[in-house]
Amino acid sequence: MAKRNPAYFSEIGVKGVSISNGFVQEEYLTKLSGDRGRRAYRQMRDNDSTIGGILFIMEMLFRAATWTVSSDETGPQAEDDIEFLESVLFKDMDHSWGDVVMQAASMLQYGWQLSEVTYKRRMGPHQTNPARRSLYSDGKIGIRRISERAQETLHHWEIDPRSGDVLGMWQQPPYSGNLYYIPMDKALLFRPHLFKGSPEGRSILRNAYRPWYLLNNLQEVEAIACERELTGMPVVKIPGEYLNSSDATVVAKVAEFKKLVRDMKFNHQAGVVLPSDPYYDSEGKPTGVSKVSLELLSTKGSRVIDIDKAIRRYESNIARTMAADFILLGQSDRGSFALSRSKIDLFAWSLEGWLRSIAEVVNRHLVPKLWQANGMDPQKAPYIVPGRVAPEDLTELGNYIESLSRAGIMVHDGQTEDHLRRSGGLPEAPVGEDRPSTMPVEEPPAEETEEDADPNRDS
Repeated sequence: MAKRNPAYFSEIGVKGVSISNGFVQEEYLTKLSGDRGRRAYRQMRDNDSTIGGILFIMEMLFRAATWTVSSDETGPQAEDDIEFLESVLFKDMDHSWGDVVMQAASMLQYGWQLSEVTYKRRMGPHQTNPARRSLYSDGKIGIRRISERAQETLHHWEIDPRSGDVLGMWQQPPYSGNLYYIPMDKALLFRPHLFKGSPEGRSILRNAYRPWYLLNNLQEVEAIACERELTGMPVVKIPGEYLNSSDATVVAKVAEFKKLVRDMKFNHQAGVVLPSDPYYDSEGKPTGVSKVSLELLSTKGSRVIDIDKAIRRYESNIARTMAADFILLGQSDRGSFALSRSKIDLFAWSLEGWLRSIAEVVNRHLVPKLWQANGMDPQKAPYIVPGRVAPEDLTELGNYIESLSRAGIMVHDGQTEDHLRRSGGLPEAPVGEDRPSTMPVEEPPAEETEEDADPNRDS
């Protein structure tokens, strides 16, 4: 018998993430590292219409998805387990399951999201203690809350120095010097991308930062340019001796004219008061030229650089990094319905992948602990399944079902009918109703021959 190598049962290499004293140091841009990065991602979300709109669409589609509970087991016990998990997650928490999904969706913005799980004993609705109050009185361990822990409150991570596994999170609330430790045994960590196993993952806004930064600066330049273009650049002409004088009174007067040019804006209180003294000719007679004059200098013709075109390009780059450039279709004379359909499908598949990642965290780290707390076998525990983000195309689905039925490989069972009813937005089948075992297929009418049309025809 060959001798086993102990190295086969232990890890030799490391994940490679750069962490020092619990602080992740993977980002090479200091503007996106640590607290500065979290502030930058929030600014991108709150101040940019394209990014804010895309994230809003994502969150609303996340909330609209239908979640179900399924099991690989069969029999009455499996049905009881499914009903128990449905009651825990979908009916008996202090908040809705949609709230949990929405707070987990913030992982897209920041790259990670941590929620703390608080359990309770289900002792009935009349209990005054929140740790025991429940809609059910079965005495089982349920879940009271799955509470969000804001990314801005992260102080540092507790990391296993050998394996690199995340052991917990140290949290520092705003305006507080106290630190609170949340162990991973009591938490759920959601990440859209597992970048080197880093607890902070990778934000989907990371690739959008550069176009957002350039777009933000360009929009400010455009606003200033529009203001100057509409109002013109104010120019004050004063006698040359004013500029060369060392007299304190004249210097103060020049400073006032400079302040006038700098602060001049058009509004309902706009107005300028200037001296009306004219220049005099050699004979001492007044001329029509004032010693002090004010005019607005504006550009002539069109600009060489089309700022609006550059802004649209950066907005398109931002949407493309988030697989959501379909929202820009229709803003130009290019694009087709087929192109928009493929882009929307790609966007929906991305969201469904992230929903499945949320479900995997819950099924792997929450449901087994819940089953163990209730003395049940975690290996037989059910699991949650996210529904489709985009609605089914009923025309394509109907043609597909019809093709399978005509081929004789489509079985009409209860699960198939329930799925088709949900896809079409139809009510559920009545409980206890007998259902046919095969899908009914209407045979096409036989083609009529000449003999069928004229049975008295001579052969």
